[in-house]
Amino acid sequence: MTITTWRKLAEQASRYLDKGRLVAVEGRLQIRSYETQDGQRRKVAEVVADGIRFLDSGKRNGQRVATAA
Repeated sequence: MTITTWRKLAEQASRYLDKGRLVAVEGRLQIRSYETQDGQRRKVAEVVADGIRFLDSGKRNGQRVATAA
């Protein structure tokens, strides 16, 4: 699922999110449609995030990783 973030939340997400990181995302579900170059209609579901909470300890391979507040 695609998660969309904006402003400060986007900065924190880009800094602290890694593949495999356990997070809870709070926001709204948005479903939108678009047309591909070959004329097919597609629908996409995404979460527009209002908040992200980090649920793991932030440790990777025994090393401490900084977490966002």
